[in-house]
Amino acid sequence: MLQRQQATAIVAARAKIVEGAVGMVEMALEMLSKNRSWNWMRRRKPPW
Repeated sequence: MLQRQQATAIVAARAKIVEGAVGMVEMALEMLSKNRSWNWMRRRKPPW
């Protein structure tokens, strides 16, 4: 029974970590789109 509770807690903790990471990526993408800083990457030619 204790192992099942621990496993459930681990899964819940990992879900929170992933949720936080996704939130950070969404925030970063929103900031980049507002600043339009990412446009230089689209116009840049590859070095080869």
